[in-house]
Amino acid sequence: MFAERFKLLREQAGLTQTAFARAFGVAQSTVAGWESGSREPNIATVRRLAEYFGVTADYLLGGEAPALDERLEAMHKNPKLGLLFDRTARMTSEDLDAVLHIVRQMQRDE
Repeated sequence: MFAERFKLLREQAGLTQTAFARAFGVAQSTVAGWESGSREPNIATVRRLAEYFGVTADYLLGGEAPALDERLEAMHKNPKLGLLFDRTARMTSEDLDAVLHIVRQMQRDE
């Protein structure tokens, strides 16, 4: 299940294996291994991957995706998330890619 979920998330992010590997700091062969199921990340890496893609580790490992209600509740509790969603929903694909690049860069800097 991890292999399929990971590949889906990488593709949804619009990243090639090479681009993801470079951004995440692993070898492209590692990414290929994760996607083929011949390799599995350790738990610390699963947590980093979950943070990178904005999902839970449980989801990456085959659990249920967070319910839409949970996401809406999170936006309700934090108005900045709602504002961010509203603004990004109206962006061009290129602008959204730029925002995602900035967010990913910030995650790497932490």
